[in-house]
Amino acid sequence: AGAQVQGALLGTIRRDGGDHVTYNGWPLYHFAKDDAPGAATGHDKSGFGGEWYLVTPAGTKAGPGEAQGGGARE
Repeated sequence: AGAQVQGALLGTIRRDGGDHVTYNGWPLYHFAKDDAPGAATGHDKSGFGGEWYLVTPAGTKAGPGEAQGGGARE
């Protein structure tokens, strides 16, 4: 986890027969088209059954100017 990530917000849930990492309750996913460090092209997208956003180190949905880091689906 990065320096700004709060360990107390990390968790897991059971999905599809296995554990899935969460951050502040948000399931985390890697967007396949983000192929370089800092890439965040999957932010604020609609598709694959939901709306997709990045998660801030505070564990909240990232706003328009905060597009860096890992992602979560709403």
